[in-house]
Amino acid sequence: MEGVLLAYEQEMLRRWGEEQERLAPFRRQDHRLSHDDMVLTVNWETALNRKSTLLNCSVTADADSGFVYRLDVDFDPRIAPLDTFRNAYLDESGAPANLTTTYT
Repeated sequence: MEGVLLAYEQEMLRRWGEEQERLAPFRRQDHRLSHDDMVLTVNWETALNRKSTLLNCSVTADADSGFVYRLDVDFDPRIAPLDTFRNAYLDESGAPANLTTTYT
């Protein structure tokens, strides 16, 4: 039984190797990226706020495979994430502050 399974694995490996050699000239070593920015209007209403909410969306993906590298949705365009991080975790000189290595 072991000999039969070994022969099967060797044959499958040989076929895979031939397929890789056949496809080698067609392989791309670079990436083609697709990027899109859009604004979506969402009807999120509360008792105090009856207007629509704008969502700023940004997507970057590989054009050939469709693999999504990054997907961002900004719920409030008035908030700058980098400024929020600096204010929360850095002191006036830019050194880390308010950080802890103890997590609950």
